[in-house]
Amino acid sequence: MENYKIIRLSDHRDMIIMLTMDVSRDMLSAIQSELRGRIESKTIVYFDFLMSNGMSNRFFYASLSSLRNHGALKTCQDIPRKYVEMSDDFFEHNLSYIDASVLSSRQKALYKTRVSR
Repeated sequence: MENYKIIRLSDHRDMIIMLTMDVSRDMLSAIQSELRGRIESKTIVYFDFLMSNGMSNRFFYASLSSLRNHGALKTCQDIPRKYVEMSDDFFEHNLSYIDASVLSSRQKALYKTRVSR
């Protein structure tokens, strides 16, 4: 099973969908390596922690330069709806990750119903 999935949102935006409960510094280094070549000063990296955090505190973000300098992730209060939809689309096509998440049985059923419309 993969640890994360990178989705390019735009020229200066990426979504990292975390597919594990354990996030390590090594994993963040691997993500940074995959994002090599991006324009550091302009790139914003969003993280989706649905698997480990559920629906609350789901999205975080950091600038690529902050991420490379071991900066902290910030809670994302206002993520563009189209980015949430892209992340939801990934989970719609990979429902086994929802089944393995921390969501309660009821939340899993509601989420699957919502993304399958």
